[in-house]
Amino acid sequence: MKLLTYDDLGDLVLLALSSRFAPVWRRSGWLRERLGDLDALLRVGRRRTVERSMALAFPEKSRAEIEQMARELFRRRWCDREIFWLRLMSRPRLADVVDREAGSLKGLEHLRGALSRGRGAIVWESPLGFRLLGTRALAREGFPIVQVHGPDHGGAQSRLGQAVFRRIHRAAESRIVPEVVIIQEDSTAYVELLMNRLRNNSVVCMAGFGTTGTQFIPLDFLGMRQYFATGIISLARVTGAALIPAFCFRAGGAQHLVLEEPADLASGVDRQELYRHTLERHSRMLAGYIRQYPEQWSRWHSPITGVGARAVAVASAGSKETAA
Repeated sequence: MKLLTYDDLGDLVLLALSSRFAPVWRRSGWLRERLGDLDALLRVGRRRTVERSMALAFPEKSRAEIEQMARELFRRRWCDREIFWLRLMSRPRLADVVDREAGSLKGLEHLRGALSRGRGAIVWESPLGFRLLGTRALAREGFPIVQVHGPDHGGAQSRLGQAVFRRIHRAAESRIVPEVVIIQEDSTAYVELLMNRLRNNSVVCMAGFGTTGTQFIPLDFLGMRQYFATGIISLARVTGAALIPAFCFRAGGAQHLVLEEPADLASGVDRQELYRHTLERHSRMLAGYIRQYPEQWSRWHSPITGVGARAVAVASAGSKETAA
């Protein structure tokens, strides 16, 4: 593992700006945009990857339009990343400052209806917008929230990122969300904990787009073949919890959260068919939001086109079983 990465340097810059120049930084959207432009200029490889991914998803766009979308992505990335570092160094309580970023909440009736059945609910998040603000908005409404993260969440894949920035990030997050559960890939303890929370009618917020898992379904998504993990569907299926797609995005200067209708996990349906049908529905909804807010999708530079030989083999086997 590297000692530090480019992302670590970015976090150091943000910490320095937020601690020494907090009043100026807080008022200066111009400065954040210029840092985003500089980031795009320096990270040539990532910028080109983003532009290629965007061109596949938006074949109707011109090259100039794709380049503009990519620039907006880099600018938005800095605006979102600074939330923790700036707010951590600010005098007001972090939760209070984050609350001011929150906008509208739509679809709460889906969540309330699910909890009325007493089996809990899983809010199916995606790396769109700043999803933690959506989680905070739900906690502010009084819902018993449990936030789930991957083992490396909150820091770059480096010694400095994992040993320092991840700890700072999680310390800040603990002031926003009541309970955080970390996925442990070599243990099932976290699964048992989540099942217990759902039995107690809690709301588990977790992302379903990533490389963590043992079974994946390949789907056409944003112009390429990508792999989606089935674990979040399995957890809902086993516990009887409602699986509610959630989409967070920034519009009009505030972050908004939309909860869509729960996925139909009817019993008696073939498991592989259920996985594929549920993921296809979710991917269509997600793609619709991404096309509306392309600069807020954080995975343009790393589409999940391969998740390891074992996972690909499992996904292929699942496709064959479905076809049979």
